[in-house]
Amino acid sequence: MPQNLIDYINQQLSQGYSIQQIRQALLNYGYATYQIEQAIKQTYNQQPQQQPQTWPGRVQPIQQPQQIQQPYPQQQPQQQPYPQQQPQQTTQPTTAQPKTGIPKQLLVFLILIIAVTGTIYFGYSKLIKPHQAPETLLDVSLEPISTTAQPEEKISFIQTLESMGTKKRYDVTVMYTLQDLEENVIQTPTEKTIALETKSTKKIEILIEKDTEPGSYSLKAVVKYNGQTATASIPVKIYKESKQEPTCTDNLKNQGEENIDCGGPCEECGACPTTCDDQDACTEDLPCSAETNYICKHVEIQGCRESYLEEQTQVEEPITFTTSTENVYLEDIQDQLPDLISSNPSEAAQLCGQLTNQIEKDNCFSTIVEHTQDSQFCQYVTRETTKDSCYFSVVLKTNNYKLCNELTTPHFQRSCDSFQQVQSMIGEMENPPEPDYSGIEQLKQSILEGKTPDEILAMMGITNPNINDYNLVDQLITAVHEGKSNEEIAQLLI
Repeated sequence: MPQNLIDYINQQLSQGYSIQQIRQALLNYGYATYQIEQAIKQTYNQQPQQQPQTWPGRVQPIQQPQQIQQPYPQQQPQQQPYPQQQPQQTTQPTTAQPKTGIPKQLLVFLILIIAVTGTIYFGYSKLIKPHQAPETLLDVSLEPISTTAQPEEKISFIQTLESMGTKKRYDVTVMYTLQDLEENVIQTPTEKTIALETKSTKKIEILIEKDTEPGSYSLKAVVKYNGQTATASIPVKIYKESKQEPTCTDNLKNQGEENIDCGGPCEECGACPTTCDDQDACTEDLPCSAETNYICKHVEIQGCRESYLEEQTQVEEPITFTTSTENVYLEDIQDQLPDLISSNPSEAAQLCGQLTNQIEKDNCFSTIVEHTQDSQFCQYVTRETTKDSCYFSVVLKTNNYKLCNELTTPHFQRSCDSFQQVQSMIGEMENPPEPDYSGIEQLKQSILEGKTPDEILAMMGITNPNINDYNLVDQLITAVHEGKSNEEIAQLLI
């Protein structure tokens, strides 16, 4: 055991350090535990000082590292906790001491563990670990409500901002610009700041400036947030209407007019026809007047139509046709046929009967029926489909439904029955009332007065409008300014 190590322990004990502090200091300086314990044991046994010995394989003691807190109480001792004089080294070939280094097998094992762990971490972070959403990410969309307006009026739309990032709340700036088709800014942009959490949906109104020219534009919303930008746009239509005094050509019923642009201060609304005779013995012709809107009306006479149909269905004597010894074609008789159909249909039928080609013959008889509405000539048509077509044409023009019994093909039979049912329903409606467009007139007047979409919807009885209701108002405004008729506007409301 080196004497200088024992002396060092005695010196430190005399300075007030505990044996545990000395032991820890020697361990820090690289002494083996068994060396320290033997030196401490000899110190306490007060053995006589021995000659310095060297330890096999012992090299220069490890110097104390800088800036390491020593485990000594109170003041740091001036003397290093290691003997100043390096113990002399001697060789003792007969004595083998244990090595204190890390075994080679353990070192290789630790290197393998570090390599495998690094590979697993790299693969997880680059290939397996899912991509994390950015802190701020935003989507914007616009839905039009009323995007047709005049200067100094407002357009409106629904704006939806949706946060898709991880940050719960942040402020965004939205700038609204009105642009033409070439993306030139038409009026001063409007800017708004919105505190966004997850989703924001609200109605936005933008005032159209006074100097904006009529035309087609685009309203663009540019959302700026955290150095990023999101955009959306909707089409906008601007028109100008000169507010003039009511006239007789403004397509409106105003200024005391009896009807639209007629009566009152304007010209008369119309004049009755010279006669209201409809050449129908089974209708009563009502007198024409302003009460009938200058239109002739006719009332069906009960029981008259049935008697007329019975007269039309009386079977006449069959026509006897003369046979020609030469071939006769339709082009041979087509010059004289029209006059004969008008003056003497029976003689026209004689000509048709002389035709050589059966198809031309059937078409010839059908032509007579088409001009005379006399169904007796249909019986001379030989082809089944052509004959049914001949009879059905008479049914459509005379309402003689007894002829439905003459039809043989299912298609014409069903068509004839359906037509009879429809005509029966129509016949039950005597003097159908004229359409009442007073509500539409009020609606048109409100639009021309510049009422807002919400006011127009309230006038229509819609208290909780949705996007479809606003789209309807937009269509109505366009239709009124384009001069659509009441019937066309009524179709929009259906």
